[in-house]
Order: sequence, then structure tokens, then C-alpha cells
Amino acid sequence: MKFFREYYYLPLFIGLYMIYLLSDYSKNQTFNWVDNALQALFITAFYIFFTWAFSSDKSKKNK
Repeated sequence: MKFFREYYYLPLFIGLYMIYLLSDYSKNQTFNWVDNALQALFITAFYIFFTWAFSSDKSKKNK
């Protein structure tokens, strides 16, 4: 289970990417592969940054 917690952002990215693809296809009847990938990547990076910035990791405080 620890391995999954270290890479929790990969399922987040894949899930967001699929949601963006399906919603874009339902609205415009086209797949915008690059736009949807960039949107999912931005939100995933935003989530990773804020979980890192506001985490209460004791090893970060000791250094």
C-alpha cells in the first residue's frame, strides 16, 4: 500500500484525463488530446504542489 501512496498522482492524472476526454467529446464531438492532457497535468501538478506545501511532515521540519 505504501507504493500506491507514493504514486497517488498517476491515477489522479489518468482519471482527470479520462473525464476531460469524455466531457470534451460529449460537448464538441472531438477529442482534444493535447489540451485535455495539459489541463489534467496542470491540475495534478497543482494538487501535488499544495499537498507538499501544506503537509505536516516531521522530516521536513527537522532539516
